Amino acid sequence: MFTQPIDALTGFPRFKASNVLECLLTPLLHFFVYFHLPIALANHQRMVAATAASGAFIAIRKEVYEEIGGHASVKDAVVEDVALFRILKHHDKKAMLYNITDFVFCAMYANRQETWQGFQKNCFRGINHSYLTGIFLVVFYFLYFVSPVGLAIYGLVMTEYVFFVPLVCIILMRLISDLLAEKLNIYTLLMPVSAIVYCVLLITTMIRTARQKNTYWKGRIL
Repeated sequence: MFTQPIDALTGFPRFKASNVLECLLTPLLHFFVYFHLPIALANHQRMVAATAASGAFIAIRKEVYEEIGGHASVKDAVVEDVALFRILKHHDKKAMLYNITDFVFCAMYANRQETWQGFQKNCFRGINHSYLTGIFLVVFYFLYFVSPVGLAIYGLVMTEYVFFVPLVCIILMRLISDLLAEKLNIYTLLMPVSAIVYCVLLITTMIRTARQKNTYWKGRIL
């Protein structure tokens, strides 16, 4: 699997969804990795910005874990899994992100509220609380993943089926991601809906942050 020893391994598992909101959002975790994260930089360079990790599966060599101070070194971090892997890179350790869906699966959330709060906890922090990046992502997602639905409707009305091409392309992108994540189902066809939900989530989180509203997770105020 690997040609040289590594110090830490993480990956996003195959998710078992319990509600519609989770079915729409959790596949995006794999989608972000495959289509947004420069995996070559994340795995083979010490670029801290290109760091992703999943707390659902983390394996670290004992001596390395002790050397960096373990989870005590990220006790103040809300997204502690990513923070831990950034510290590993700071210590010049080899930390790898790998597709583990063949042998790891997990259920992340119990209900819709927990799903929303869980993603709300991470989505804005994942872009370092940058409003500029958040606005760019919202605009980009609406233009790239939502507007093709309007084009497809126009093409259907005008019988100009070339307007279906953008929608087919984004569904194919989602299809590739879901196949690699072993999560192929009817929601694969609903990438525009997933994009809308993600944009609403990000906008809501940015507004709450600007208004200094609390975010709640597992009984904690973040």
